[in-house]
Amino acid sequence: MVERPRLEFASPFDERLFLEGPPAMFTLDPMGRLRVDPERTREGYLLIGSPAGRDPGHFVLVDRATGLRMYTLVSHTALATCQPRAEVRRHPDYASAIAEAMQQWAMPAPQALDGGDEES
Repeated sequence: MVERPRLEFASPFDERLFLEGPPAMFTLDPMGRLRVDPERTREGYLLIGSPAGRDPGHFVLVDRATGLRMYTLVSHTALATCQPRAEVRRHPDYASAIAEAMQQWAMPAPQALDGGDEES
């Protein structure tokens, strides 16, 4: 059985903010844990105001200039869909969003680097 990636918050504060706080965006820290992203959250509020209620979602933001992919969890969808410098892709769950975001870091199989089945 394949183990699916598990959603993990950086701190109890981040988890509580996601579950009970005002709408916010969360991105992965260097340890792969979710942490509130105050800069992107603030930018969303400046662009669209304060979204009402909760509408959580898993997204991959693809930077239009570089093509880099970034996973984000939002407690309101409007904060992801308003991002002006990114192509926004919604996913049904954490595992599928992380799988897309991590594709950019995948390494080709060693045999693909040396030409495959050629004999030495």
